[in-house]
Amino acid sequence: MKTHYPITHKILKSIGIDVYGDRSRIIVNLEKLSIETETSYEFVTLDEFLEEIDLGCYYQSFVDNGFENIEDIFKNINNGNGLNDELLKSRMGVEKIGHRIRLIGITEYFSKIYFKNKCTCILL
Repeated sequence: MKTHYPITHKILKSIGIDVYGDRSRIIVNLEKLSIETETSYEFVTLDEFLEEIDLGCYYQSFVDNGFENIEDIFKNINNGNGLNDELLKSRMGVEKIGHRIRLIGITEYFSKIYFKNKCTCILL
């Protein structure tokens, strides 16, 4: 998370948040808030998006698995075929659970914003 004072699992545990999943959800939501206030939701490339959430190391894995741009990921999420824990772990090699939680949470969040802001008009 790109902040001046990053919140870590260690800090959250020290204030009494003992369950790992609870700490992970808090961190993901803080990252969403951090990105929301610092960026304009326009990620030109998948590489830039992954770099923004400090997971650029997985770029080649995304490309190797058919995700060539961020819009493809958002469309898959909207169609019910989004990123999931099994896909990220077994096919894409994302071993760290915190990275998988971050990727799933943030891409789902931005997918909702992407389709909310995209205007589609249908004439009957």
